[in-house]
Amino acid sequence: MKYVLRVVQPNSARIMLLLTAYIANMLILLPVALGTMISSKWAELVVQSRLPVDSPFRILVGCLWTAILFCSAVGLFLPRQMVGILLLHIVYKSLFLGLVIFPLWRRRGRNAVPLGITVSFVLIVLIWPMILWVEFASS
Repeated sequence: MKYVLRVVQPNSARIMLLLTAYIANMLILLPVALGTMISSKWAELVVQSRLPVDSPFRILVGCLWTAILFCSAVGLFLPRQMVGILLLHIVYKSLFLGLVIFPLWRRRGRNAVPLGITVSFVLIVLIWPMILWVEFASS
């Protein structure tokens, strides 16, 4: 971490927000990315058995999450260059919330949606744009 802080000192307060987002991505994705890709049992835990996990799309999601995990690790060393990964998060999570989670919630109620994914997706969709705004509005 000392190396990362030395590399990004010029705008360190703003850069720390980006680093926080990358670290949060890694902490969230580390336990779920590879597990989702490798095991349908693990994927069922991730979605709290509320969404289907028996299709090849589970592996696709695991690959996406693993790629985001890798890009977030790179973001620790190249924080401004990797902001695209935060934009990807905002877009795909917003789409998933709007097209899957919220309609499912409306039709079948709160207990039909995976609470962990829903809460983490909503928080990221609300917080990551603010981090990007702080980083680029003052540039």
